[in-house]
This record gives sequence, C-alpha cells and structure tokens, in this order.
Amino acid sequence: MRNRFLMAALLLLTAPATALAQAESWSDLTLPDLNAAPGAVGTCAAQIAANPMPPWTEELPIRQNWKTALLIQIYRETNARAVLESGQCTCDLWFPSWDAADAIYQDRYAALSYEEQLQATREHRRQYMSMAQDMRALCRAVGG
Repeated sequence: MRNRFLMAALLLLTAPATALAQAESWSDLTLPDLNAAPGAVGTCAAQIAANPMPPWTEELPIRQNWKTALLIQIYRETNARAVLESGQCTCDLWFPSWDAADAIYQDRYAALSYEEQLQATREHRRQYMSMAQDMRALCRAVGG
C-alpha cells in the first residue's frame, strides 16, 4: 500500500514538469518572422501551391497509394540533393516542379512490381535521411 502511495505521489510531482517539457518540444506558438527573406523555407506556401503533384497520383485507386509514396520519396531525395549541391536553401530548390521526380518514376519504377517499388521507396527514403541532417544545418546557416 505504501509503495502505491509513493509511486502516485512521485507521478503527481513529476507529471507537470514532464508535460511542460513535452509541450515545449512540439507546440511552439512563436509568430513567424515577417521580415524573413522571401526565399526562406518557412514562407514557401506559394511555391508549394504552384507545383501540385502529377494528376495521375490523384487518380490512383486507394490500394495503389504505394506508387505515390515512391514518387514522394524520389521528390524529397532529389530536392535534398539539389539543396546540398547548390549550398542554398530556397523555395525553388525545396519545392520545384514534380516533373523531374515524375520522369524518374516513370522511367525506372512504373513497370516494377509492388515489392520492387516498396524496396525502391525504402532506398530513396534512406538516401534522403542520410542527407537530412546536413541539409538542416545548411539551411540554418544560410537562414533558410
């Protein structure tokens, strides 16, 4: 009985601090910097809206969304590579047209089976993740 009471007391004492630490990590309500450079990644809404995904991705049956997942991973990887190679962090590099990624998908992967495309999705995601830390550091350094 005593152990239960101590455990409950400890939980009640540490819960507010734990909740506060978790809340700070994901709920940053800081207003955006309206004086930021127009090319900063946080202000790329117009660029994103101007470059929608290829129409065929919306026409796929729900059971074939794995094709869209591969296309997205190709897009992310090629964009990350472009950011790192240029040394810049602009909206044009982060969110270009989907044409290049779609061409890669159509040329290399469209005819492959589900399992082969799933493996390709994992590989492109792995490539992207290997560049992500360097990319974030670069964008912080250049103010993007």
